[in-house]
Formats: sequence, structure tokens, C-alpha cells
Amino acid sequence: MFVLAEFRDTVRVPPDKFKEDSRTNIITQIEQHYGGKVVPGVGLCVCLDRIIKADEEAIFPNDGAAFIKVHFSYIVFCPHEGELLTGNVVHCSPVHGLIVHMGFFGDISIPPGLLPEPSIFIEADDNGLPGWVWQFKDEDTGAVEEMPISLGDKIRFAVDRLKYQSKDDVKPNPGNKPEDDTDMKKTVTMDSAVTDRFASSPLRLIGSINSIGLGPLSWW
Repeated sequence: MFVLAEFRDTVRVPPDKFKEDSRTNIITQIEQHYGGKVVPGVGLCVCLDRIIKADEEAIFPNDGAAFIKVHFSYIVFCPHEGELLTGNVVHCSPVHGLIVHMGFFGDISIPPGLLPEPSIFIEADDNGLPGWVWQFKDEDTGAVEEMPISLGDKIRFAVDRLKYQSKDDVKPNPGNKPEDDTDMKKTVTMDSAVTDRFASSPLRLIGSINSIGLGPLSWW
């Protein structure tokens, strides 16, 4: 799930920071530039691991700031295909399937096609909330048992793929036309917000729960 990635970059330390410790300045500038950012093809930068090497400071005319070439390693969130992760369901819809949040990363979707088969969407469960139901059929008896997936459920899912997106890839979202039903209006509005967020997200994780042992932890 987490890997170490090495970077080489030049950090700029403004003149008003010269009185502070040089190492502290370097760490601050690196964290400001990389912390919480997605590096395409690498992953989501979580926190600095260590500074491997820092060159001498260089000050250029007409600027006054110090420029330092730095080689450092960073802890990056970059799960591999098939890796098992856990998170909480924060949204259910017929459009996006399930939206899952891991606490530090929430651009995770499990589309309807990667839910257990057959699964059906319900607009309101026993608590009046939207959800999904896996209609599990016992091969021996033929009996069908309904296995619900609800908001707040903690689930185990497999990584199907990661999708990186640059700013040039972002396309405007035309939105969805709400229907008359009040519950459906709420779902459509939320779906539109999720679609907008995904459209501008530099990193999306597509997950799957269509295998034995995956899905809500309460199932197993």
C-alpha cells in the first residue's frame, strides 16, 4: 500500500527564513510542495521519509532567495493491482456503485459491475438510506439470502486499477437531471457532486468486491 519513492528537486528558501535552521527550511519547503499531492505514475505523497543529500545553497541575482538541490525519499500511497484494502462506505448510488473512504484518501469507487453478482440498488434500506443488496443464492438449497451493503459499513476490497489524470484530461460535467422522487433527487444531486470531484481528481482508485472474502466485514 505504501512505498518509498525518491525525488530530486530544487527548493527555494526565501530570505526571511535565513535565520532558521537550514534543514528545517528544506523539510518545510518539501512538505509544502509534495505533502498531499499526487505525482502522476508514482502515487499520493503522504509524508517525508528522509533527506538523502542536500547541496550547498546558491543565491542568484535579482531574487535573493537560496536555492538548494535536494535528493530525498517520500512515503507514497500507491497500492498495487489485487492488493486488499479496507475503508468505509460513504455513498451508495446506481451510478457510482459504492464510494469508499480510507481516512486519508477518499477518491475510491467500486462501480456496479465490480459488485458481487447479482446485486441490486435500493433507494431506502431499513434506516431510510440508499444501499446495495447482494442476492446470494445457496447452491445446495437454492435459497436466496439478501446481503446488504449500507452507508458506514467497513468493507474489504481489492484494487482493480489506479487512474491518474492530468489537468488537461479534465472535462466539464454536464450534470444529471433530477427526477421527481425526493429520495432520487438527493441521490442524483450527490452523484453529480461525486462526478464533479472525480472529474478533477488527479488520482482515482477503482476497487472490486466481486470475490469471496470481500465486501462488508460483517459478511465474513
